[in-house]
Amino acid sequence: MSKAIVDWKARLQESKRKTVEGILEHGKLIYEYKQSCEKSHYSGTDFGSNIKEWLGYSPSTSTRWVQIGQNLDSLFPIGKSLPSSLSTILEIAKLTPLQMEYAKQKGYINPNVTVMQLTVMQRRM
Repeated sequence: MSKAIVDWKARLQESKRKTVEGILEHGKLIYEYKQSCEKSHYSGTDFGSNIKEWLGYSPSTSTRWVQIGQNLDSLFPIGKSLPSSLSTILEIAKLTPLQMEYAKQKGYINPNVTVMQLTVMQRRM
């Protein structure tokens, strides 16, 4: 491979890695903000209204980000194996501990896994 191709490959892989890290960080922050709102009794801390105003997220989109944030303990250790797809990371975040272990053992947790493959895996269990 030429140096130019090697450089492009490295840059693209780094960008993909940063995308996954960004998804996890964003989920973490939204989850932490939601927890903060639940503990706060001050005006202006309505989670749903603020997230809609600040980020334009619908309630269902906010819920998806919170689910990722809630499951960081299981997602961070496999971060390098996660795909850069938000919807696929969300599906992985929703796996039960038993499903997560099965997915790891069977190689379903990889950068190229799709939502469809995870759905098929869950049906086989």
